[in-house]
Amino acid sequence: MYEDYYHPQHVEVVQTVEVIRRHHCVPVYHHVTVCTAKDVYSDEFAAPNAAAMMRSSGRSDGASKKRR
Repeated sequence: MYEDYYHPQHVEVVQTVEVIRRHHCVPVYHHVTVCTAKDVYSDEFAAPNAAAMMRSSGRSDGASKKRR
């Protein structure tokens, strides 16, 4: 007759787990707004005799004389 006794023995088993980190580039649009301003002069509200005044001053291009 046999009596079997079992004694647990600690046996280290190394199991390699590989973690794969995948990186994905994703475009994220960042809109930048640039604001500009310009002045546009219109002769829509000019006096009826403004054209005659320009002709008498010798300046037909609408530019004014420079004052010093």
